[in-house]
Parts: sequence; structure tokens; C-alpha cells
Amino acid sequence: MFHGSIPAPLRSIIYEHAGTWPETDIYIGCSGNFTIERVLHSRFGNTRPVHGNDITAYSCALGWYLAGEELPYTLRPEFEDSLGWLAPYMEDRADRLATLMLGTRFLQYVGKEGAYYRRMLDATQDQWPRMHEKTATKLRALETRLGSFYAGDVRTYLRGEVPEQAPVVMFPPFYCLSPEHRLLTADLRWVPCGELGAGDRLLAFDEEVPDGRVHRRLRWSEVVRSEPAMKECVRVIRGRRHGHRLHRRPPLACRHPRSAEPDTAQVGQGRQTDGRGAVRHPRHRHMGTGSHIRGRVAGWDVRR
Repeated sequence: MFHGSIPAPLRSIIYEHAGTWPETDIYIGCSGNFTIERVLHSRFGNTRPVHGNDITAYSCALGWYLAGEELPYTLRPEFEDSLGWLAPYMEDRADRLATLMLGTRFLQYVGKEGAYYRRMLDATQDQWPRMHEKTATKLRALETRLGSFYAGDVRTYLRGEVPEQAPVVMFPPFYCLSPEHRLLTADLRWVPCGELGAGDRLLAFDEEVPDGRVHRRLRWSEVVRSEPAMKECVRVIRGRRHGHRLHRRPPLACRHPRSAEPDTAQVGQGRQTDGRGAVRHPRHRHMGTGSHIRGRVAGWDVRR
């Protein structure tokens, strides 16, 4: 499942680098939990309009709320008998969004038969006034605001809504595995995934909840490939160039947005010139995650 959030170190990186972006509106694709929007608001306040985008019902509700729009959600007539008690908690925008957010915790139990589901629904209803008031209060205290929110596919959003030269931010993936991450094998051993190879069997689970079921189920799975992979790099500018040198900066950690099976990133040191002005070819070296880049040369770095 995509978590829709980003680690704290990347939030700091975004906060720092946002100051170098063009001074125009900022556009976010796949907003998720709107973490990037909150980071940008802490940097710029409301002086730089930020525009969000997502396609899920949860994120759309939050996006419309932050953009000052109405939330077009109502209780369906067939659920009036079982969920009619929610009506007083949907009177204004903050109340309605708080109800939607809390609903993700219990609505899957509605319409299910069994003592467990009845107890969960009864406990939720008993605690609802306190939980709802706490959530709605937090929403009303939010200072983050969006210039607009686009509910739809991110590709359509980028093609039709985002100006060509505007800065765009989207989530990179953060939940792939490093070679040290241990996986549970079919014979119930926790083995570092870097030691697994094609044909090894693992204990896994369904990617999605199967039709007609409430939860995912454990399954046997099999490793089909384990090999090094080249990953896309991004340029890191470490300072202002004077002649053929750069000012020193603190060491940069070499990180990768997606884990290759051996957790290394190929780092090219970029174009260099010798004393006679001749261009030397870029050099490459492999560096593990967490390694540090030192020196005066602007390189190509991959960061998580």
C-alpha cells in the first residue's frame, strides 16, 4: 500500500531546496496526506500558492477542505438506519471531514454479521463524540491552505493544469527493501533479502483484499529475480563554481529512491577539466547507502 507520506529527512531536504525554486505557484502531484504541502507552508506561509492533486476519496476530501471548497459527501439513503447517528456530525466542513477521516477506522464493519463487528461498531459509537471533537478541533486549527485542488489522474493534471515552467513536486517511493532487510521464508527463517535468489520461497500475503473477504490472506510466494539494477540519478549542486573548483560543503549522503538488490548507487563525478582546459571524461564509482561524498567536485547523487 502506498503510505502517502514521506520520511522526516526528505522533508528537511524539501524545506531547504524549495528556496531555490522559481518564484511561482508550486504544484504537487499525488498529494496523499499533504505532507509536502505542510512543509512548504512552514517555509513560505501563504505567500506562495500551492496546488494539490489526488484521486482517492480520502485525499480529495482533505484537498477540497484545504482549498476552501465544499465537501460533496452525504450519507447514502440505504445506510440511514445503521449510520443515521452520524448526521449531527456532518453539519459543516470541518465536522464532515472529521467524520470521513474517522470513518476509515470503522466503516468496514458496517453490514457485517457477527459479535466482533457489533462490538466494534458499538464501541465506536460510544467513543464517537470525544474522537470527533478532537479531530474536528485539529482540522479547524490547520493553517495550511491550498491555492486549488485537482481531483483526478496526475497525468491529466500535469498535462492540462500545470504550467510548463512551474515547479512540480511528487512523492518518490520509500518502501522498497535494502539488502539487510529480513524476509520470512517458507521454512520460517528471517533471511536478509540480499541473500535470497531466484527460486527461494517466501511467506507473503495478498496485494489486495480478495473479493468476498474482509482481510488479505497469507500466501506462498517465490523470488523470480535478484540482480543489480541501475537507477536514475539526479544532479547535486554543492556550491558556486570559482574557476574549476567548488566551495567546500558538509558531506553529502548518497541515497537512493528505490532499493537496488545490492543497495548501491552509481555516482558520476561530473565533467572536470585539467590544468590545460581539456575536458576529462566523467568517472563513476559505486557507493552504498549512507556513504558520504567528499571533495570539491559537483557530482551526480542519488538520494532517498
